[in-house]
Amino acid sequence: MNDRIPLPTPQEREAAIRRIAVQGLAPRQPLWRRLSLEVLFFGVRDSLILGGLLFLLGFVLAAVTARLLANSGGSHYPPGDPLAPFNGLPPEGLAPLVVLTAPLLYGALQGLTTWQERLQGTLEWKRSCLITPELLLALRTAVFGGAAAGVCVPMNYLFWRLMGEQGSLFWMLGASYACLFLYAAGTLFLGQGSLALPALWLLFGVVLARWRLAALLLLSTPALLCFLIAAVALGLFLARLHRILSAAQKGGHLDGTVC
Repeated sequence: MNDRIPLPTPQEREAAIRRIAVQGLAPRQPLWRRLSLEVLFFGVRDSLILGGLLFLLGFVLAAVTARLLANSGGSHYPPGDPLAPFNGLPPEGLAPLVVLTAPLLYGALQGLTTWQERLQGTLEWKRSCLITPELLLALRTAVFGGAAAGVCVPMNYLFWRLMGEQGSLFWMLGASYACLFLYAAGTLFLGQGSLALPALWLLFGVVLARWRLAALLLLSTPALLCFLIAAVALGLFLARLHRILSAAQKGGHLDGTVC
């Protein structure tokens, strides 16, 4: 009996090398096109529902607050008041209202999904997959940020109407987008699981709620400057997102499976 293992011929070796080279050099689709929503949000659908309900609760409370601000008549101050130069501005309570509600939907969705994955330990096995936690964070941030950006327009319009059309709707939109994009960009730079960003966000809202001068200074910021800050924050977010996606693209590719 012949126990020798047959070796490939030179022609077979060259053909195998050519097949490997063709497969390795073939153009690949971007990762974001090969990842479905089921993969991105696998195991965290209940967190998405809970995050939406939490946003609705905060939205209702903010709407009630906007209505109370309209009836408070706090936009004018008596002569001799140190804040007299700010007379004519909307109530100072509008500043913390806009700041706190702008990233509320995004923060609730991102925080709850991250918390659930850490609680269930699913991040451990995802670290051994070709879909890295950083890639999931980046793509989820894009989805959550896009949803929150779309919600900002009707949300601020409703607040503006409830307040009796006090102030500038254009300013409210600029401030909301500035807060939202700064928060989203901070999430990508600080990474998931960091409590520093939500803590700073809440602290800023508390400062605006307790110190009237700080709130009125924010209200006196030109709307165009708010949109400029929003554009810079959006640029930082997109640059960081592109860097994460490029690194994941170079690190491997998916062929119909996740791991």
